Amino acid sequence: MKLQVTGLLVLLMIVTGASQSQTDLLSKLGAGISVTIGGDFIVTGTFPAVPGEKLDQFITRIHLEAKQNLLSSMPAELLLMKKKELIAEVPLRNIRFIRSDKSEQIIDLLKFRNTGDLSLNPQLRNDDVIIFPPLDIERNFFLITGAVNKPGTYQYVDGDKLSDAIAIALGINKAYDNVNEAEISRLDFNGNNEEIIKVKIADDFLLKRGDRIRVGSGETQRKNFTIIVAGEVQFAGEFPVSKNSTTLYDVIKRSVLRETADLKAVRIVRSELLPPYFLTREYGLADDPEFKENLTDLLNIYADYEVTKLMRLSNLNDRDTVFFGMETRFQHLIGGTKVDLSANLEDAKEFIVRDGDLVIIPEKARHVQMLGYIKKPGALVHKEGKDYRYYIELAGGLGEYAIEDEIMVIKGGTQEWLSPVEQNVEIEPGDIIYIPRELNRSFAWQVSEVAGYFGIIGNIATLILLLTQFGK
Repeated sequence: MKLQVTGLLVLLMIVTGASQSQTDLLSKLGAGISVTIGGDFIVTGTFPAVPGEKLDQFITRIHLEAKQNLLSSMPAELLLMKKKELIAEVPLRNIRFIRSDKSEQIIDLLKFRNTGDLSLNPQLRNDDVIIFPPLDIERNFFLITGAVNKPGTYQYVDGDKLSDAIAIALGINKAYDNVNEAEISRLDFNGNNEEIIKVKIADDFLLKRGDRIRVGSGETQRKNFTIIVAGEVQFAGEFPVSKNSTTLYDVIKRSVLRETADLKAVRIVRSELLPPYFLTREYGLADDPEFKENLTDLLNIYADYEVTKLMRLSNLNDRDTVFFGMETRFQHLIGGTKVDLSANLEDAKEFIVRDGDLVIIPEKARHVQMLGYIKKPGALVHKEGKDYRYYIELAGGLGEYAIEDEIMVIKGGTQEWLSPVEQNVEIEPGDIIYIPRELNRSFAWQVSEVAGYFGIIGNIATLILLLTQFGK
């Protein structure tokens, strides 16, 4: 009966993974095995294991248990001293695996994990010994980039060939075409002289420590280039485009304009200029807050840089500098290109869209906006041929302190400020009629202003008196 229970327990542990308490129980039942770990590992010594347990499973379990024991039993001040051991990587290559009969095998668990070669992950037996080599990834490495599935820096082992590096990097990436060559950058011992070695992949070139490998002749450009179209189109959302040949005309034709689309103010906004959450807030489209987390700060820095660069050789006075800076920041922060296609849609062929761009097709304006010191501010339906007085009357008339002769019309298309009092200004859909107001000054403010004037007059009188005295 004891033998049957022990057999079932061993089978269960092999399937589910044994814990320390379970392996201790097996030892008490006389059914466990002992395996010794030495070398550069988080903990060394002899440990119980389950018969038939695989090497990778065993060292992963021992490594995790050792870290948990350190974290749970060690005071905080000692944990800092053991920080190196807690975060150190396990050397998964060039592991010496010694059987009780003294036979020895060199194990490459990294290659096993990346290729699934079961011969590199043997079953454990009683009295097996596992010796881990020192891990010095800063000097004992190779780097592989380019047309591989998992570029990175890996532990180098004497005898590594190009095929080993490619296998550890999960093989050739099938997104690349005709990958037959690799380029190896090799430094001398002092790190000053670089040798560039071009090899055929089929030749399986022998590597050295510190080799930096680039597989393939160049980065594939067959990528998921997309833009977003929003606004007055029948098919809004994401559209696939080429890297640098898809035109705005192609996009408009594919997205199909609605009758309400306003082709006077089509805008292309470059992806790097979109503020965080813009797509979500304005168009209900998915945005990536993590990617654009610090974009606002970056945009401000970029805009300040552009302002400084443009003003460096200018001779602007203080007032013009403020205005110029405001205009330049506006251009860079709002970004994009405004395009008037109302006359000829074919003009859209002159504009190339790029990956990540946002194309906005606005709705035709149908209203005139009343802003400022008016009794009923807001939007009014546009009436062809009506002047600004019509809209003021429709909005309930001017407020008590409105400055009638300073009323301005802000044109919706150009944002130009025009005075309808001084010239005949046609009111168009999208225009804004702005009514300024007189400032209501307090008595104290008026007293201070008068005092200021008298102070100036007094200073002038004193100056004249002094000049008169000196002239005598």
